[in-house]
Amino acid sequence: MTNGKRDFDKDAQSWDENPVRRELGEAVGKAIVEALPLKNSDAVLDYGAGTGLVSLALRQRVSRVLAADSSHGMLDVLGGKIRAAGIANIQPVFLDLEDPARTPPTVDAIVSSMTLHHVRDPLIPRQGAGSGRNQPWRLAFGATKPSPAG
Repeated sequence: MTNGKRDFDKDAQSWDENPVRRELGEAVGKAIVEALPLKNSDAVLDYGAGTGLVSLALRQRVSRVLAADSSHGMLDVLGGKIRAAGIANIQPVFLDLEDPARTPPTVDAIVSSMTLHHVRDPLIPRQGAGSGRNQPWRLAFGATKPSPAG
């Protein structure tokens, strides 16, 4: 941990080796796809995307997934998965919504899994949803009690 925060850059390369993390991410992704009314024209922000477990589940249901994370290491791992699979509609984006200089992207929906317990103000991610659009925004968050496995 650095400055009271976990060093996700350091953990990124081995993140998906933990079967609990992998299974949880895939289950949350599946649950979001089933529960959230998504259209194939939607742009979705996956805030705290990490290695992309939820983003990968969403990509077949929407036109674009902005896979945002504040860890360059996690985004590098996700970028490798995207290149290896030839995926065109997931865009890794460095975004720290706690940074006052941030500019949240305009999207149709926001999803987040196992992230908000790392954010001081859990309402921050909603600020980009539906901006400039004549429609209500949609949110889906997945979380559990933090465990020793992280």
